[in-house]
Amino acid sequence: MFIKVGFIALQTLSIGCTVFGVRTVEEPSYQVILQEENKEIRKYEPTIVAKTSVQGDYREAQNEGFRSLAGYIFGKNKKNTDIAMTAPVTQEPVNETIAMTAPVTQIEQNGNWVMTFTMPSKFTNLKDLPTPLDDRVVLTRQAGGTYASISYSWFASTEKNTEMAGNLMDWLSENPEYEAVSAPFYAGYNPPWTLPFLRHNEMIVEIKKRES
Repeated sequence: MFIKVGFIALQTLSIGCTVFGVRTVEEPSYQVILQEENKEIRKYEPTIVAKTSVQGDYREAQNEGFRSLAGYIFGKNKKNTDIAMTAPVTQEPVNETIAMTAPVTQIEQNGNWVMTFTMPSKFTNLKDLPTPLDDRVVLTRQAGGTYASISYSWFASTEKNTEMAGNLMDWLSENPEYEAVSAPFYAGYNPPWTLPFLRHNEMIVEIKKRES
C-alpha cells in the first residue's frame, strides 16, 4: 500500500490539494478499528494498484518512480475501446487519462524502492484499465487487509520516516492482539506547495491478529 520531498513538478498538477492542506482526491476506503491520538488500526478494502520498482536513494526513487506512474495515469497507456455511437461504430487505440488518488506510497524492498498509486475505485477489474506503455509499470490487484498507521505533519525524510516507524512499532507492541506482517512504509497525501504544518504524512504497516 509509498514519497514526498523533491517530487517533480508534475506532482503539483496531480494530487488536487491546496496550499491549505485540503485533500480533494479519492482515497482508499477503510474502517477504523482502533484510534489513539495520531495512531489507528484500519481495515482496508481490496484495490487495484499501479506500481513500479526503482533503484537509487530515497529521493532519486521518488522522482523516477513518480515520473513513471504519473506518466501512466496521464495518458502513457493504450486501450482498444469499442465506442458505440449513433453512427459510425469505431474501434481505435486511445490514450486515456486516469484520475489521481491519494496517498502515493513508497517502500524499500530488496534494495529497490517500490512506489504505488491506487487506482480509482470505479476500476474493479484489471481488464478495465488501459495497458501501460512503460513496461516498468505493473497493474495488480491488492488484497484488502488490516493496517496500523501513524500520522505526522511537516516534511517527510528518511530520518523522520524512520523515527515515526519506530513510534508506530512501539505503539503496536502495546497492543499484543496484533503483530506486524510487513515492514513499515511511507504514504504521502499532499503536493509540494502545501504549508508544512498542514501536510499529512503516514507510516503504515500491515498487521494481523495473533493466533490464540
